[in-house]
Amino acid sequence: MPTATSLALAGAATTDREVLLVALAEAFHEVITRWQDAHGDARAAGLDADCAEVCATLGARVRVERVDGDEVLGAAVALAPDGGLVLRHDDGTTSVQRSGDVHHLRADDRTDDQPEGHAPS
Repeated sequence: MPTATSLALAGAATTDREVLLVALAEAFHEVITRWQDAHGDARAAGLDADCAEVCATLGARVRVERVDGDEVLGAAVALAPDGGLVLRHDDGTTSVQRSGDVHHLRADDRTDDQPEGHAPS
């Protein structure tokens, strides 16, 4: 597979499975604890901000192929409270896309109104 890689090739400090499993379990525990302490509210727990911070889609111009066959174009500008993808359309309106296949468009198809610090991958 042309995009396959490994932890070693990515420069991981260790590839020891036990060490990695313990680190993953600790990270999951931390996230679950934050979520439970916030009574299931992802926003109050800061989990939505954590997701947005690492989401390569935010800031990209995208095409969403919806289940009904429609396509929606826009700049991905935020995550909605329910996890949907907020798009800003060329006419300035916004919509929330909750299902569909998201395709990143080429950089020259980007809009100027995308948030700084977010670049498509």
